[in-house]
Amino acid sequence: MNIIVSNAEAEAAKLVAEGEAEYMRMLAEAYNTPDKQDFYEFTLALDALKQTLNGDEKTIILGEDSDLAQILMNP
Repeated sequence: MNIIVSNAEAEAAKLVAEGEAEYMRMLAEAYNTPDKQDFYEFTLALDALKQTLNGDEKTIILGEDSDLAQILMNP
């Protein structure tokens, strides 16, 4: 019984690793130009910003040279 469980766990770990590798390959293919990479990084930054603004406090401080500040100040 232990051998069957061990084999199943090993196979599951292998499938997870293969899935993660495929996901990373797809990301690399989808964001294979500098413009696409910049957009992806910007959307990650927006997601992180959204997560920080979930409470009652809605104040953020941005450097004037940040991409988000540039977009907000120069629509």
